[in-house]
Amino acid sequence: AGDFLSSIDVNVKGVAAATHAFGKQLKARGVPGGVVLMSSMVGEIGSAFVANYAATKAYITTLAEGLYDEWWSQGLDALACVAGATITPTYLSSFSDTGARVSWIEQEPFEVVSECLANLGSSTSATRRTSAVATGALNKVILLIFTRLLPRTVATQIFGHQTSKMLGIA
Repeated sequence: AGDFLSSIDVNVKGVAAATHAFGKQLKARGVPGGVVLMSSMVGEIGSAFVANYAATKAYITTLAEGLYDEWWSQGLDALACVAGATITPTYLSSFSDTGARVSWIEQEPFEVVSECLANLGSSTSATRRTSAVATGALNKVILLIFTRLLPRTVATQIFGHQTSKMLGIA
């Protein structure tokens, strides 16, 4: 039970507590600022074999969306960074010995961070931008297809199949 509960502890309880604490400090300062919450594409679609993780990432995106709207009039920003496959030690360790990496869609961490930071600060501009940003042009297209054009069951099945290949289950 520990592994699946630890992702809830980190990605739900931890993010909620940290965001509450930082948000309280930002409001007390009375100057523009914001928070970036790390989400994931799998939180937008769901996937077999990482369903609990996907659910925690959906929470993060939803939290950022709500806080963005709540904080905007106070000059504060909340942004969900909806990252796809990002070359990190955790990402690389998730592959089985035979797992197939999806190198054509992978991003370097600096690419993800750069794109998110470019979208932060919309609360200080005259026009509101967004509460969530998917990083990478290809990820934006994939999210459009999988969240708007395909039936949800089909999108979930495809993501689950890719996850099982990555983990060496298929």
